[in-house]
Amino acid sequence: MTIRGKKQEEKEEKRRGYVLSKRSYGSFQRAFRLPDGVDANIAAKFQRAFFP
Repeated sequence: MTIRGKKQEEKEEKRRGYVLSKRSYGSFQRAFRLPDGVDANIAAKFQRAFFP
């Protein structure tokens, strides 16, 4: 079984006299070996809502 995902985050803070901007992004993948006999026909999707 393989789990794949992407992360993308942007953050901007306006402070006195300057603006602080942070960006983080990338993809990841994890693989697991399942025991024999396990039905691995599974699909899923997750999307986090943006809350300021």
